[in-house]
This record gives sequence, structure tokens and C-alpha cells, in this order.
Amino acid sequence: VLGRSETGASQFLATENPLNLGYAGRYGIPAENANFNFILTGRIQSSSSIITRSAPGIPPNPGGGIEAVINAGDFIPTSFYMP
Repeated sequence: VLGRSETGASQFLATENPLNLGYAGRYGIPAENANFNFILTGRIQSSSSIITRSAPGIPPNPGGGIEAVINAGDFIPTSFYMP
């Protein structure tokens, strides 16, 4: 656990960098959660089931970005970055 984030149980993975302009809107992230103070990159276990979908919106952010959804524990972090 890092702050309020359960990094070891990551299940919702974006296909783009959260520092990209408009990211919070495309991924339906509320303003109070859009202070991205770290970024994890990694890989998914080879036996993992992966579902891709449009990210749901949380008003006023519309969502719609492509995200991958996996089971908790199937994400293996390979790097940690603090902008």
C-alpha cells in the first residue's frame, strides 16, 4: 500500500501515460484523485485474463479511454516513477 493506493492489487490499467493532457477526463478520474504523484509500470502475469473496455466516467469527467481490467495480484510492477 502506498498512501491510499493498493499498488499490489492493481486491477485497472491505462494504455497511456497519466501525465498526458486530458488523462483524468478520459479515464473518469475525479479531480480529488487526479494529483498523480507516482506512476507504476509493469507487466501482467502470462496466465492472467484481460478484459479491455472503455473507462467509465465519473462526472464531470466523461471517461472513454481504453483500459485493461485484470484480477488483483496479476500485475507485476517493474518500475516506479515520481514526477
